[in-house]
Amino acid sequence: MKNSPRDLTNQASPSIKQKPVYSLAARITIPAAVLALLVAVICERSAYYTEILSKGHRIPYGDQLLLAGGVLFLIIVSFFVWLPGRCKAIYRLRHRLSWLRWLVSILVALGAAWLFVYSEYSLRFDGFFTRLLVYSAAAFLTVFFASNSLDKPLDWSSSLAGLLVFGCIFVLVNACQSVVDYPFRLSWSEGNRFYDYSVLFGRRLYDYPQDLQISAYIDKGRQFLWGLPFLFSDISIWSMRLWNQFLFTIPYFLLGLLFLRRRDTGPGIPLLFGIWAMLLLNNGPIYTPLILACILVILTRRSPLWLAIPVVFIAGYFARQSRFTWMFAPGMWAVLLAFLDSRQTTDRTRWIRSIALGISGILGGYVLQPAIKGLLSSGSLNVNAGNIDVSGVSEMVGSQQLLWDRLLPSGTFALGVVPALLLTTAPAVIFIVYALIKRRWKLDRWQILYLAAMSAAFLVVGLIVSVKIGGGSNLHNLDMFLISIVLISGLMLENCGKDWLLKPAHLPRWAQFLLLVAIIYPATLNMFTVEKLVLPEDAVVEKGLKVTQTMVQEYKNKGEVLFMDQRQLLTFGYVQDVPLVSEYEKKLVMENALQDNEEYFNKFYQDLIEQRFSLIISEPLYTSFQKEKEQFGSENNAWVKWVSIPMLCYYKPELTFNELGIQFLVPRENAPAQNGLACPPYQAGEMMQTIKE
Repeated sequence: MKNSPRDLTNQASPSIKQKPVYSLAARITIPAAVLALLVAVICERSAYYTEILSKGHRIPYGDQLLLAGGVLFLIIVSFFVWLPGRCKAIYRLRHRLSWLRWLVSILVALGAAWLFVYSEYSLRFDGFFTRLLVYSAAAFLTVFFASNSLDKPLDWSSSLAGLLVFGCIFVLVNACQSVVDYPFRLSWSEGNRFYDYSVLFGRRLYDYPQDLQISAYIDKGRQFLWGLPFLFSDISIWSMRLWNQFLFTIPYFLLGLLFLRRRDTGPGIPLLFGIWAMLLLNNGPIYTPLILACILVILTRRSPLWLAIPVVFIAGYFARQSRFTWMFAPGMWAVLLAFLDSRQTTDRTRWIRSIALGISGILGGYVLQPAIKGLLSSGSLNVNAGNIDVSGVSEMVGSQQLLWDRLLPSGTFALGVVPALLLTTAPAVIFIVYALIKRRWKLDRWQILYLAAMSAAFLVVGLIVSVKIGGGSNLHNLDMFLISIVLISGLMLENCGKDWLLKPAHLPRWAQFLLLVAIIYPATLNMFTVEKLVLPEDAVVEKGLKVTQTMVQEYKNKGEVLFMDQRQLLTFGYVQDVPLVSEYEKKLVMENALQDNEEYFNKFYQDLIEQRFSLIISEPLYTSFQKEKEQFGSENNAWVKWVSIPMLCYYKPELTFNELGIQFLVPRENAPAQNGLACPPYQAGEMMQTIKE
């Protein structure tokens, strides 16, 4: 069978004698590391084994297979490392598989991902070293079958490709885990987000006066993009979850894929760069509207200036419509790509293109939206209206508490924003600096200055927004910085050439190790924490759904029914024929609680005092405060102070399904007539003092 023309590996001639594949130090260190890992697994699970054996039971077959597989992994690795010449028959057999090698690699990666994402063993094999052993063995097999060498078990370029494929498979399998037809929300905001997405194109789904606008706490960019399925049909919640996961994975890949061209870098490299971009950006995760705005900018790289200007303009406007903190990003990226483009024939053309595209991005992101807003409201263009948006950034930050401790490990983010960011991006940044120092990538001082200034600006903004209360649990607020790292890495790869990374002889040992880290770490997100999605039993779900439908039908004749939470039940038709109360949606209420917006809550409390609603559907409410160092402790306390205590003063839980995350509240008899911030029996003041202590 002939080799595939798309093969990414370099075939070595069997007739050429080569030096020993591994040094003596490597032959000792590699098997010793696997042996140490196997011992660590035994120690990690020894307490479980001791308990099982003390009760007269045998060790479960799954654990026996785990230990046997670990020993076999040690033997295989030792054999390949110490006696690589004795394995040539295996190498030849692997070579004959041609493209089927990649199919085997994918199947191995799928097996490892399935084990921890969908099988019961994700709950049993929860130890760090246990998972590390399984992942290491699966990654070794993936890389082994990806390689095509005739004289050694692994080769450098195929190892890199195999690791990328392994990480990609895991990310996609993990994303598919939440694609289920479960009617209740899977996370704190998921259900109400689906409601927000549906409002733009799915107004028909709700019983609401046609002359009134349905409120949705979501930006237009995300509402438009996620709401597209509602334009075509009344979709199911399963389909919506599939679309949601698609938007959080595939556009990342497309950004990297479209950045590099095959004729510039060779076959396969754009594909692998797209996978790496997906793995890196998945560590955010990054909201897709910003990804699409960046893709529009990327598409202008090889376009004439007359075409690039309106495209960058549109990208800026779309980014601004999605989140006002993104308003300058497309213009700055357009300047980056034009200013650092080595294909520009003269400095003059480079400067002209950079300035023109930068101005276009600023006009689209900073001027157009406020100008249109002024035109619609006052009948005259107001190009200075953009100043309001810029000042809004400082106003937004200043209106909420800044939790600087979340930059470091905390209950909200175990790793911490700064350590996680360093692990995710430091290898790529070091490679970029190394390429500049070694003059593999030749930039002048102005280009380096812009690259550094742009990156620093995005980094500072991202860190500040990350410590705003409500954030700091991941890296998604560093979205502009993470995308910039992908773009700069792509520019570096274009200018340095693929051989610089794919041929290890061109890199010192530390750089080879760093390149592996740059690939492996972004791929490990969730690998050591993911578990099988365990949903409530079907009988519980059916009962909860039936009770919801029955109570809504009963109480809607007594007054208004407020879906503060679980609004997806209305969106996907699980609950029908009930007028929508659009205000007091959970995310909007939480945002105002985080801002200590007393004016907003005065109206809410008045509605509670007057018992406007005959039934409120909420998440289960609690009145206990938490210490700020606990996971989202500050957010919990704001919710308890502004929402839970007042609601429970005037409404009582009629029925609660904790497994489903839903509670039904009805008006209390003899409810207190005063403001609900502090009323018996909850003693809010005493609890506030407790939390302060």
